[in-house]
Amino acid sequence: MCALASCSGDGIVRAVEGSLQRLGLDLLPLVLLRKPEEFSFEPATAHSGPLATLVGLRDHGMINHLGIASGPIDLQLKCLQTDAFDALISHVPSNLLDRAAEPLIENAVSREVAFVNGAPFTGRLLLDGEGRSTQGMNWERGPARLERSDKMRLICVPLAAAALQFSKLDPRVASTIVGASTSSKADFVTDL
Repeated sequence: MCALASCSGDGIVRAVEGSLQRLGLDLLPLVLLRKPEEFSFEPATAHSGPLATLVGLRDHGMINHLGIASGPIDLQLKCLQTDAFDALISHVPSNLLDRAAEPLIENAVSREVAFVNGAPFTGRLLLDGEGRSTQGMNWERGPARLERSDKMRLICVPLAAAALQFSKLDPRVASTIVGASTSSKADFVTDL
């Protein structure tokens, strides 16, 4: 799939047709618009822009669902306002330590957009043992957060299970992405 910002409508159609052919499918179940922060919003969402092309492909039965993945919360909210999306994968925290995604969840639910929680562990801060990390790509791992997670670890054993259940039991969350860079790092999920 080509990057939304750099693709013409014809380029998007060719990319979708190529994906369908390579996969041997008549319909792509879900096409995700990834990293919306890397494209210019107004041209991409214009009446004849790339997003309109994707919506047209969905309307013509080549795509079943259209989703957005990642991006800062303000941009995700702006994308939801287009009413073009069926799903939202968010890495804005929604977990035991941080509820930053709350406005995003509420907005998605009000628009009947499936919210997928991609941050149930605040990076790896809420994991136990070797997987636990104070290093993170997107969110601060300051002393206050470390202290809160350490206190939680004393009462929630295993803390990773509590963190996962927090997301799974929220009826507004359609699904939760556990995330692991290798299959061996994902083994902890089967133990929860």
